[in-house]
Amino acid sequence: MEWKSLPGIPHPRASEWSGPLPTRCEICGARFRDEFLEARIRALGTWLIMCAECHRLRGIGLGPDTGWKYDARTGRNLTD
Repeated sequence: MEWKSLPGIPHPRASEWSGPLPTRCEICGARFRDEFLEARIRALGTWLIMCAECHRLRGIGLGPDTGWKYDARTGRNLTD
């Protein structure tokens, strides 16, 4: 499930990832162990699949229109 947000339209919250689970960060290439995030980055507001460290450095938050955290093994949404 890849969702590209449009300006003014919030990113929907899914209870779990749909489709094949991603295995690597689209920014640094690190292999996911426990979790991955699908989130917007500061630079362009683009949605990417990333590791927690890249999200810490480049992400803009978690929640509607900013990002979601998922379990890397089950795809369950972990966002509070």
